[in-house]
Amino acid sequence: MRLRFLFVVLLMAGCAGLGPMDGPPFAPITPVPAGKATVYVYYPVKVHMFSQWADVFLNGEKKFALGNRGYGVFNLPPGEYEIKVEGDPWKTNWGKFPATRTLAVEAGHEYYVRVFIEMKSGPLLSAVINAHTRITLVPKEKALIEIAETHLHQ
Repeated sequence: MRLRFLFVVLLMAGCAGLGPMDGPPFAPITPVPAGKATVYVYYPVKVHMFSQWADVFLNGEKKFALGNRGYGVFNLPPGEYEIKVEGDPWKTNWGKFPATRTLAVEAGHEYYVRVFIEMKSGPLLSAVINAHTRITLVPKEKALIEIAETHLHQ
């Protein structure tokens, strides 16, 4: 029993060190660069026992890793973009929940895109198996509260 407990503790400690390192705390880019839109992609969840992260892709190109309480930012010309979030259950502890979202942006505007894993209710194993990633556009007022405790991930 003690050996099993020690193994679990060591496993959790090892997982805590994985993933992107915390960069500087959230700081908005002001003003929005001329002729561009600013898009913040953030994952506000703080997982205490395990570190997890996923890669963020813009139009199929990997841009940054997004982890617990992290964010990344794009300054984009007006247009339509596909944001994809995908991790690896063994390397990143994200699970098999890739997700995509198309976002149309206009110059001079800010967009806040929240990434989170939605768990189904019920027994833990069932909830994990049936979980999926959601990518949602969040109003600025709400997003600023959630993103305030995040750090830049590059």
